[in-house]
Amino acid sequence: MKNSQIHVLIVDDDQPLLKSVESLFSSLGFHVQTASSGKSALEIIKKNKIHVVLSDIRMQDGDGWYLAKMVRTIPNHPKILFITGYSEHTVEQVFHEGIDGFFEKPFDASAVKNAILRTCVSPVARWAILPTNEAQGHIVLSGKTQAELVEKHGLFFGRGGFCFNHSNLHFGEGTPMNFEIALTSQAPFTRIKGSGVIKWRHNRQGQKDVGYGLEIEYLEGDGPQVYHKIFGKEMAWIPSMNLLASQSA
Repeated sequence: MKNSQIHVLIVDDDQPLLKSVESLFSSLGFHVQTASSGKSALEIIKKNKIHVVLSDIRMQDGDGWYLAKMVRTIPNHPKILFITGYSEHTVEQVFHEGIDGFFEKPFDASAVKNAILRTCVSPVARWAILPTNEAQGHIVLSGKTQAELVEKHGLFFGRGGFCFNHSNLHFGEGTPMNFEIALTSQAPFTRIKGSGVIKWRHNRQGQKDVGYGLEIEYLEGDGPQVYHKIFGKEMAWIPSMNLLASQSA
């Protein structure tokens, strides 16, 4: 899609900032609308074709989380990116809750623009494009079954990436990585290879393994179709094993 074909809704209760961000993304060629609360944004979404929502989190009269929850009840709902100057939530939590992107103020306009463009392309098409960043490392996660992948590696899949544990990686957020996930059984897949970017990491108390969240950028062969077919309906963009554990406790 061309920028002019993409309808973006910007939501923020800081009026001067809202006008500034509206002007910025209009100058980049997007069709822009604005709202000053989650509730008013929801009414706009119900009445208009919106492709991407850029929302602050902390707002009166319906915050970003309220908006995200309600938007998901709408068929063919828009993608949601959070842009915030302050949040008590971590990147890990935001992606686990199904938000498609997260940026802190002051944000990099080019990074947000690229995120908008990516979200308007289907995952299958997006993951078929060769990466431009050179990988800084390579991980291999293998097991006989998907249950064994969970037990051995803490591996859980989301719509846009996966979380895993590893004791020998020493890379931080933003690091491009190659990966290979292999099952010796035949279902639901046998091998997925590709590359992505580490979006979060944390040290797990009392354990030598470090938890990571990786966003997929590229998948080899029929990987895009296979991954999207199996995991495309997951709520989480990148799940968190810690949050999954706390939710089931």
